[in-house]
Amino acid sequence: MNRLLRVICSAAVMLMVSSSVFAQTETTDTKTTEATDTNIKNDSCSTPKEECMPCKPVCKPCCFFEQGMALDDDVKPPCDVKYHPGYNASAAIKVGCPWDFNADISFIYWDVTQDAMDLTYSSPIVGQIGQVIYQDTGYKPGFKIGLGWDTNFDNWNVNAEYTWLHTSHSTSARATPLTATTGGFYQNNWFAVPSALPPGNGGYAGVNSEWKMHMDMLDLVAGRPFYQGTHLTVSPTGGLRCLWIRQSMDVTLTSSGGNTQNSENNSHSWAVGPKAGVNTHWLIWKGLRFDGEMGASVLYTKYTTIENKLISTIFTTQATTTSPSTPASYSAVRPTLDMGLGLGYGMYAYSNKFFFDLAIRYDFSQFWSQNVMRNYTSQLEGSDDVIGNLHMHGLTITLSCDF
Repeated sequence: MNRLLRVICSAAVMLMVSSSVFAQTETTDTKTTEATDTNIKNDSCSTPKEECMPCKPVCKPCCFFEQGMALDDDVKPPCDVKYHPGYNASAAIKVGCPWDFNADISFIYWDVTQDAMDLTYSSPIVGQIGQVIYQDTGYKPGFKIGLGWDTNFDNWNVNAEYTWLHTSHSTSARATPLTATTGGFYQNNWFAVPSALPPGNGGYAGVNSEWKMHMDMLDLVAGRPFYQGTHLTVSPTGGLRCLWIRQSMDVTLTSSGGNTQNSENNSHSWAVGPKAGVNTHWLIWKGLRFDGEMGASVLYTKYTTIENKLISTIFTTQATTTSPSTPASYSAVRPTLDMGLGLGYGMYAYSNKFFFDLAIRYDFSQFWSQNVMRNYTSQLEGSDDVIGNLHMHGLTITLSCDF
């Protein structure tokens, strides 16, 4: 009996000791957990405004939007930065410690054509197959340079872009067979003279021409890119366009005897007016995107020179003559249209201090009523042809950098 009591007392003592040890362990774990929680809370943002300021203490913003990349739904604006429900989130490029400038350079490879550029025609005889000879054209290189500034006023930016495109094209053709009644080339209204044929011949044996078109253009626009959803950025733009176009067209008809009839034409103009447009980016994957651009302008155009000069070694009665230029007050209003579609890729570099972008686009441009040279010679001949339009299309490759 005494043994049984000693066993029961020993078991009770051991149970009490075990309970005390477990209680101390649990208390220690609880304190450890509380300390850990305290450390986590102490690491939280106690001064949100200071931590969200860019360039403090390193040159890297706390949060920025990336052009060409969709906003992450899991990432919320930091600290107390919030957008008004009616505010379109900016799609501007934000680099660390910025100068708020961007620069770009473009290589363009465009084909330039123009209406009313037929040079001559052949075989106006019944039963003969005739043809019309047109001025040759082709793709020519040029360039664009641009500079932009982020104003930091509601994320608006201002951009200036200069376009240089100077082209020259030559054409040469021979009329075969050439007889007194068939085959030869005939004058059209590039030649404001009454006679259409050289003496004693059924037409001219050959035609040569050279067309030069020099265009310089300056666009000054302001815009504000913003997200329209999470995969489409839109940037409406508006501003000013300045345009200088200088053209010359020389057409020479040659007889079978080697004599020539030459028409030399020139036109110079400058233009200025408002421009409006929209640029869009359809975001595909990370920095890859589709680009779409469209713009239009209405330009007050001043023609400082429009002239035609005829030089003949065929007609002895026709000395070298120069028709008078149009009055210095001649001016008009001319519209323009620009469109383009392509692909682009953009990425941040050097700890987000720079943003580089490469875009490849095919562009189309039209400048209404620019072939005043041909219209002028037709007026001198007694008719009034419609003024032809100037067309351009081709490849544009643009490399840009934000810093």
